[in-house]
Amino acid sequence: TITVEKKWNATNAILDEIFENAASVTVQLTEKRSGETAATPVDGKTLTLNKSNGWTGTITFLPKAGYEYAVVETKVGDETLSDTRYTMSDTEYLTVSYEVDGEKQIVENTINATTSITGTKTFDMQGIDTVKVPVDETTGAPKVDLVVYKNGGADPISDYTLNWVRQQDDSGKDTDAWTYTISGLDKYYDSDSDSLLDDTCSYVVKEIDKDNGFKYEGSDQIVNIDGYDYIVTKDGNNITNTLDKKKLFGDIKITKEIDENVATNGQAIFTFELVHKDTGLKLYKTITIPASSKKESVTISGIPVGDYTITELETLRYNLAAGETNNKSAKVEYNKTPQDVEFKNTLVNKNNFSDTDVVVNQFRKNATTKTITISNTKGLQ
Repeated sequence: TITVEKKWNATNAILDEIFENAASVTVQLTEKRSGETAATPVDGKTLTLNKSNGWTGTITFLPKAGYEYAVVETKVGDETLSDTRYTMSDTEYLTVSYEVDGEKQIVENTINATTSITGTKTFDMQGIDTVKVPVDETTGAPKVDLVVYKNGGADPISDYTLNWVRQQDDSGKDTDAWTYTISGLDKYYDSDSDSLLDDTCSYVVKEIDKDNGFKYEGSDQIVNIDGYDYIVTKDGNNITNTLDKKKLFGDIKITKEIDENVATNGQAIFTFELVHKDTGLKLYKTITIPASSKKESVTISGIPVGDYTITELETLRYNLAAGETNNKSAKVEYNKTPQDVEFKNTLVNKNNFSDTDVVVNQFRKNATTKTITISNTKGLQ
């Protein structure tokens, strides 16, 4: 005699649905020669288990010498077993497993009542290598905060498991992207429809700023991580954080060298235009070369990072030196030594001051007398 016990492994709501739909399960006694793998059904030795008999029963048979016996499940309700699983509601599966406990054989059906969400998290650092990708040094996960919403609910849920796997390139080097999996999510909910297995939960994953919640600048969602702002974009469950380089600033250095300075005519003053290639932002800066010098530099600090075109505006006295080009490309980088952009000029006109030259007005306030002195410097170009 073999005692057979039927177990169900699922949530209570799912159990109720299975019991209601299945009504019963059928198990079949099988036999095989000792040492062999193929088993065959024993004629007439089936058992029906259901809620009424407590999902347990016995099969009595006369064993043959040299044979081994076991039971297999063949049906759940009207569903026939295929490859150790049943199709439920077209998409859902019950898997079958077996266990021997002394003289008892346990047949267990497990329904996957949970689901998971998979997506990617990518950091676009905009080519700025002086800002590190925010990674937790202990776990290796990105420093981001994800929240999960169920069935359009207003409040995020918390009962799930989140795992991160960092992606690697073909050479095995870590990239700036991760794959995340959120598991342990309820797959079904009870909407009072006829079949619980048809009521599938829906989920939405969002990223949130840990300290500021959902923060927007215009239509852009912004999160701050390690002191840097990122713009958050989504494509399904794939989330990209783009470093907001508009809020990063750097310096640029311009060096001006002339071959000759007309000391008797005062200082030489040159004006430069800087145009940000992405935004069109225009900045202007002058360089004054004292009468006693032929070379001078100026550093422009705190300007938006990015690529610029630097143009020396036309002057009356000086032309660009032979082989020298105007409209030079330069890059302003964050937290780096500023690039030095050099311009060389040749004196072509020694005439006196003209209306095309530059005059720099200087305003000085005396802190004691509270008076303001205005002076100007001619730039003979």
